[in-house]
Amino acid sequence: MTEWMEGALNGAHHWHTYEGGAMCALTTPEKDCRSKGDKRLKVKCSSCHMIVHEECREDLSVPCRTTFRDASFKKEQWTPHHWVLQRKGFGTRCGGCNKTLTKSSGWSTGRNSKSFIAVSCSWCKEIYHTSCFTLSLIEDHCTLGEFEQIIVPPNWIVYTSKNNKKPDKRKISYSTRPSSCSSKRGNHRKRQDHEKEECRRPFHIKVGSSNSTKTPLLVFVNPKSGGNQGASLIHAFQWFLNPRQVFDMMDGGPTLGLQLYQNVPNLRILCCGGDGTVGWVLSEIDKLNFINLPPCAILPLGTGNDLARVLNWGAAYAGEPIDKILSQVSDAAVHCLDRWEIAVENIDSSQLTPTSPHSASVDEADSQNSKEDEALEQPITKLPVNIFNNYFGIGLDAHIQYQFHTGREAKPEKFNSRAYNKFVYFKGGLYDTFEQRYKNLSKFVELICDGEDYTEKIKEQKIHCIVFLNIKSYSGGVNPWGTARGASRPAAMDDGFIEVVGLFFSTHHGCSPSWNSWFPDLSV
Repeated sequence: MTEWMEGALNGAHHWHTYEGGAMCALTTPEKDCRSKGDKRLKVKCSSCHMIVHEECREDLSVPCRTTFRDASFKKEQWTPHHWVLQRKGFGTRCGGCNKTLTKSSGWSTGRNSKSFIAVSCSWCKEIYHTSCFTLSLIEDHCTLGEFEQIIVPPNWIVYTSKNNKKPDKRKISYSTRPSSCSSKRGNHRKRQDHEKEECRRPFHIKVGSSNSTKTPLLVFVNPKSGGNQGASLIHAFQWFLNPRQVFDMMDGGPTLGLQLYQNVPNLRILCCGGDGTVGWVLSEIDKLNFINLPPCAILPLGTGNDLARVLNWGAAYAGEPIDKILSQVSDAAVHCLDRWEIAVENIDSSQLTPTSPHSASVDEADSQNSKEDEALEQPITKLPVNIFNNYFGIGLDAHIQYQFHTGREAKPEKFNSRAYNKFVYFKGGLYDTFEQRYKNLSKFVELICDGEDYTEKIKEQKIHCIVFLNIKSYSGGVNPWGTARGASRPAAMDDGFIEVVGLFFSTHHGCSPSWNSWFPDLSV
């Protein structure tokens, strides 16, 4: 885990459990390490790829690459190499002789040889035969390699301890963009709290004028998404980038990373997770009032990944090399996405049907569902999230999603694969095929689009759920608007329109949607 608090050590390794067969780095032809065996627990640094036994860590005197600079030091305009001895490097070319490193090159006799055959840089990934490596390379300037444009160099990240002068408040800039949901007094208080947080934080970002062409990448990974792929992805990104530009979403969310990099020019963001992870990051960006909104790429680790589909990032991450993903992010074009706010207002209770949709279904459900429905009977005047990016559903769609959410919160260990997640959605839709719990949705919903009342149409067609679409992908790749009868125009995610459709039965993963009717565009 990357340390951001007071007392953070520069050059600290980022250890994680290693189960491979590589030999401990402290074992040499002249001397064995203290463990004297390969069956003991090993750990690997995700930043420099050094491997040692767990009990040998205290004997390791070689630091990891530096990821920041102390404020008391004069800013360096270049990054030094971080050279590490390697026992393998097969298939890569030596930077000195330009020959490919192979097992038969004379420097190694097998996987478990104690001899080191090469020296490589953890930043730029250049590699040399030990016989080709010269002392002049130690003082050479590192170019940061293939991903120079997106790597945050360590001299950008400045550490200011309590013993040093704190950052000048006048250097902190804020957006003066008005907010429709906060008073001036509330905005002023938020700004004061943000200033205090900036002053307490020992790290801040300072970009040099000579780096104006860089497009630094900020990576957020949700380990809960993608069947536990998140942890390995964090390690992979820490190897290719500066570990201090990679953030674990389960360690405090995206707020810290966004606050640190808020004023970095040409910033790009990579969200590794599902649609909910992307929405989480975008919501935090809204709260921080970014002056220049950073474009967000997606590495799809979720179940449906609808937003990733329409943005051409694929239906699901299938283990592609991380360097390929980073190249795609660097070359990606930027597109706009409409985002919509949901307003909840109190209305006269005398206008409502005495029985809510949830209490109406109690008689047909078992006792367990009754408890759930009773909890949902209470009127809701404030939503936990009032912004949506993909779509917003009312009825069966929302009910199944709510069941999935509460189930994952209660037992997250069960929701560890896309296959199981899809099965949960399929099961919810299958139950509705027999129970028909939302066949009377029209009794509790009034739908008016562009001044025209479509409530009767909901009743006639026995609509089970109403969906407000912002993108062309729904519930794992379905395009409802594209198949709707009488659709007047193609849908787009940046056209300023919402497409309103009515569905019956489950339209979630594993169930093909059945169309009943479509509704005209709702212009906003």
